Amino acid sequence: MTPIRNGHQIIRFSSWKAYNGFINNRLRNPHTIFRGQRLSAWKLETSLDRASSFLPSPVNPTRHLEQFSLSTRGRRGPNPQLLNEEESWALGQHYGLWTPLLDWTESPHVALYFAFKEKNEKDRGTRAVYALSRDYVIARSADLSKAHARSSSRQNIVEFIVPKSDENSRLINQRGLFTRGTLGYWHVGSPAFPWQNTKGSPDQNGNT
Repeated sequence: MTPIRNGHQIIRFSSWKAYNGFINNRLRNPHTIFRGQRLSAWKLETSLDRASSFLPSPVNPTRHLEQFSLSTRGRRGPNPQLLNEEESWALGQHYGLWTPLLDWTESPHVALYFAFKEKNEKDRGTRAVYALSRDYVIARSADLSKAHARSSSRQNIVEFIVPKSDENSRLINQRGLFTRGTLGYWHVGSPAFPWQNTKGSPDQNGNT
């Protein structure tokens, strides 16, 4: 266990029992959400951020979403529900669209499943499960918004998105939700948004 720095701490586990015990004793509350990743070295980065890093010019999010919305016409069944911007991004995320969203879940066990869903055949390293306090982020976002209330640009805040649409049954079953931050800004250990990071170290058999 590393010292807490900027609200960010790394905790390593050598077994499922240790991981589950820590979750039950320390993080079993409705205000913490989780995200599993196959490699701890990977950034917490949205697909739209990743795309913008290798394309010759940055993706225009507004035009990108408009094109997706147009492409869904006539493909969502009869009398489809009207979607707001965030719900449209969430639907796009479900179908593999580059979006400014990150997937999270309210279940630490679902997050662990996704961390171990695929084998690390070429890339060696530890799996990671990130735990994030919603209460802290909401409070910090409110402080930042208040401090920059006169600015017309989007603030470096993080929003939580829980789509009300029932088109994505997988999201519902996985107790899923999304976060949206400023493109190119949000990362682990950011002074604006520190994280609590729980990482597991697998052995050759894939144990945590």
